[in-house]
Amino acid sequence: MGAREDLLDAARALTERGRSPFSPSDLIREARAQGSAYKSSTLRTHIVGYMREGAKNHWGTKYEDFRRVGSGRYVLTEQAGRPDSRTDPEPTQDGPPNAAMATRADEPVTDHRAEWSWEGNVQSSVVAHLSAEQWKILRVADTHSREHGIDVQAKRRRTQLSVEVKGYPSSVYARGPKAGQPKVHNLASQARAYFSDALLTGLVMRGDDSNARVVLAFPRFTTYENLAARTIAPLASADIEVWFVDEGGTVTPFDVGAGPAGGDAPVPPPAPDLTTDA
Repeated sequence: MGAREDLLDAARALTERGRSPFSPSDLIREARAQGSAYKSSTLRTHIVGYMREGAKNHWGTKYEDFRRVGSGRYVLTEQAGRPDSRTDPEPTQDGPPNAAMATRADEPVTDHRAEWSWEGNVQSSVVAHLSAEQWKILRVADTHSREHGIDVQAKRRRTQLSVEVKGYPSSVYARGPKAGQPKVHNLASQARAYFSDALLTGLVMRGDDSNARVVLAFPRFTTYENLAARTIAPLASADIEVWFVDEGGTVTPFDVGAGPAGGDAPVPPPAPDLTTDA
């Protein structure tokens, strides 16, 4: 089967289990559980590009299988899976449409929202994780429009949770006249600025509510792990937690004992999850 069929099967399974709307990370995890061998980047490009209703057509052949109903949240459309749901002609390359789609999906992605480490995708993984842990979601900020305020607020029993979410800098410009063009400056330097901003926001959230659990959430990159290791003592003194989200959408607390990996690249997650009330 092609990547589209894998994702449709995953979306139908989630919908049948009452887990709709779903995030790209939800779909990718479900597709993996069903045996999909496609790369996460390929699956995510299909979700936000080929298969999303109303997506700008940078990809050629496009289907309208998923409808975006919120920040990083999707549902199946009425015409999902139909061969006539394409809005553009068949590609002219030899071979079946899915083969052509898979080839292009492995090329560099110019839509920053297709990157797993985009802030909106990291936020969706955090929300899915909290929902699975029986937290009631009170607020989810619209990251695409840069909505101000706390990124994620949740409540479980008497515990309030406030989460500041950061993504990893995109390798391409997301807005302005250079949108889609590769960036020339150092991404790790920009990531350090993101971390500093999250640190300040976390302290402000702590000052605003001394009783809430305050969390800083980042995609799992070495730059962020290095910075977390260097600041974990003062963060712990302020009762501020750090969570990491990996490419598959798994959320784990920072384990200072694991130590950062070398190189500026995603690193594998440490083991299990922690979201119990303090």
